[in-house]
Amino acid sequence: MAVFLGAFDLAKGRATPVRMGLQALGLLSAVYAVLLIVGLASGSTDPLRPLGGIGGDRVVAQVDPAKIMLSVGSKAEFASQLESAGATGQPSLVYFTADWCVSCRSIDRNVFSRPEIAQALSSLKTLKVDLTNIDPAQRALMRELDVVGPPTMIFFGRDRQEAANGRLVGEFGAADVLRAVSDARSGS
Repeated sequence: MAVFLGAFDLAKGRATPVRMGLQALGLLSAVYAVLLIVGLASGSTDPLRPLGGIGGDRVVAQVDPAKIMLSVGSKAEFASQLESAGATGQPSLVYFTADWCVSCRSIDRNVFSRPEIAQALSSLKTLKVDLTNIDPAQRALMRELDVVGPPTMIFFGRDRQEAANGRLVGEFGAADVLRAVSDARSGS
């Protein structure tokens, strides 16, 4: 884009204000491209904060969904885990996610990194359905729970019923998760 906008063209004669503006825009895009490359090399994954991986202010996820969430892939596995949570009087959460889901990565980075989310989810039985390579058993589970696709979180109360306002679909924030956890705990 920088080359197309003429960022590296030498001025021949008098340049018009439009030409100078395009050249300046081209130079800015070249600088941004360099920042993206450096950021990618340093481990950053956020194009809006390309240098976020450099320095000591990097946010480390408090909750790693891959580590704390038990993977389920079928209606039978889900029912068994929900039953065991209900038997102990524990509310539960099922999180539908996928590696290719951009919104899921944003939730992993911006919601699960918060300490209050880690604390709130510690009292729930947390289940994960990874739809990266979706199979027929996962499709059946999605139909059973009326899930269209990732990211979707469904919170269940102690009674194994979906909590009122306990379904989060699309991009959502930490406040939404905390509210849904509270609803699942209270059984409302």
